[in-house]
Amino acid sequence: MDIFNLEGDVPIITQQGVFIPEMKQLWLDDKSEDKSKAKGLYAYIYHMTNPRSVYINMPVTEKHAMLCTDFLNRPTSWSPTKAVQLAMDKYAKLIKTTEIRALESAQIMCDNLSAYFISIDFKEVDERGTLVHDARKGVQNIKDMSGMVESLMSLKKQVEKGMQEKGNNNRAGAELNMFDN
Repeated sequence: MDIFNLEGDVPIITQQGVFIPEMKQLWLDDKSEDKSKAKGLYAYIYHMTNPRSVYINMPVTEKHAMLCTDFLNRPTSWSPTKAVQLAMDKYAKLIKTTEIRALESAQIMCDNLSAYFISIDFKEVDERGTLVHDARKGVQNIKDMSGMVESLMSLKKQVEKGMQEKGNNNRAGAELNMFDN
């Protein structure tokens, strides 16, 4: 079942997609004639959730902020409503394979490690004036991260290959337009 068709980088919900109760609710809640609010929310849901999205490699908070600007015309302080969160959760469940779950976990781990390494202050000293963090360990962590990044890239390629072998080379129920081949 196709939930979205892509027109450029803009996901357009299909008739089948509107029949998903959570997606339908967003459509019904939008009282505008052109359904622009619902369409923006669908784009937000797609790009926050779908591994095919051009925004997929961004950390979640940055992705959210950019999508608020790019598709919702809302301040970056906006938070998804309960209805939007329910639709996003349902969409995520419908498209998620075991391979995608493994890849997402690995990406989250990499993001968390990056944030941790950024927070380390190699000039920090304890109450005795001794350096708290060992710079040599920091350098070793950078070397270790290189291997982790290679492993993540390999996992990503395996996921993409697995999706193509399953006959789903357009990932997660989105039909591609002629520019996405």
